[in-house]
Amino acid sequence: AGDAVTDESSAMEAQGLKPLLVPGSAQNFKVTYPEDFALAQVILQSRNNANLET
Repeated sequence: AGDAVTDESSAMEAQGLKPLLVPGSAQNFKVTYPEDFALAQVILQSRNNANLET
C-alpha cells in the first residue's frame, strides 16, 4: 500500500495487472522540464525543414 502511483503503468500494476509496453520513437517524449522545450523545438524545426525540402 506504500507504493506511489506515478503513471498509468504503475496504476495498472497496483491493480495486479501487467501493462504492455510498446517501443516507440525517441522523438516522442514528454515535455516536462524547461530544457525539454529546447529539444522539442529542435525536433520540430528539423521536421519543418524536411517538409520544405520535399
